[in-house]
Amino acid sequence: MSSAVFDQSTGTPPDVAKGPVVTSEPATASSPYAALSLPNGGYSEDEFSYQPVPVSVSVAAGLVLLGLSSFLNEWLLILPLLGIVVAYFAARKIRTSQGAYSGGKACRLITGTAVTIIVAASSIHAYAYITEVPEGYERISFASDISAHGMKTVEGKVELPAAVQRLQDQPIFIKGYMYPSKQTTGITSFLLCKDSGDCCFGGAPKPTDMILVTFPQGQGVNYSAGLQAVAGKFTLANGAQADGQSPVYQLNAEKFYSPARTAY
Repeated sequence: MSSAVFDQSTGTPPDVAKGPVVTSEPATASSPYAALSLPNGGYSEDEFSYQPVPVSVSVAAGLVLLGLSSFLNEWLLILPLLGIVVAYFAARKIRTSQGAYSGGKACRLITGTAVTIIVAASSIHAYAYITEVPEGYERISFASDISAHGMKTVEGKVELPAAVQRLQDQPIFIKGYMYPSKQTTGITSFLLCKDSGDCCFGGAPKPTDMILVTFPQGQGVNYSAGLQAVAGKFTLANGAQADGQSPVYQLNAEKFYSPARTAY
């Protein structure tokens, strides 16, 4: 019979009646939990709050960034203008979100940048428009001042319409597109068309939608597909033929600008 004394209440020997005593020691510097100690008072909810930025803010920034191309083409000024509109609605969404969204400062920065681009690019294009016409020449619109007016025939002879009559033998400055031909360099005469659809896509322009441009002997130009600006004396073509076409008007070019500095 065993001589061990049992605990009458538990039925276990006295030396195993109770489990080992576990003591708690403070975390030391080497403990991985030492860095988790909270500051007095804990953290506030604001320190863990996240305020997303509306997607429209990024869209506005992208439009303004693309708006830098407006320095090259005045029609692209619409991009920074759209950027301002999108930034406005984004800022309004942020203001009415009661703190759910952030990005108000970004909207103001985007708007200020867009305004700067618009002012700077507009100034550059305005200066180019004012200074592109040579002194002594009148700016003429191909569409509204020439091709919009029909021709009339008197006693079998073609005469200038009344609205175009005043341009007869006058120095004018006009823009249009070169009608493509087999020759691409040293061109001494070419057809200037009202728009690119007639000259660049195989169209047959109307007689009043093209002008025969001729240069003095010994002068010539190279073919270019962009918008061209020509300055010279305006007159009737007198039955001249060019590239299988019969233009009504002729321009005796004295100065040639290629490409046009503005699109209007």
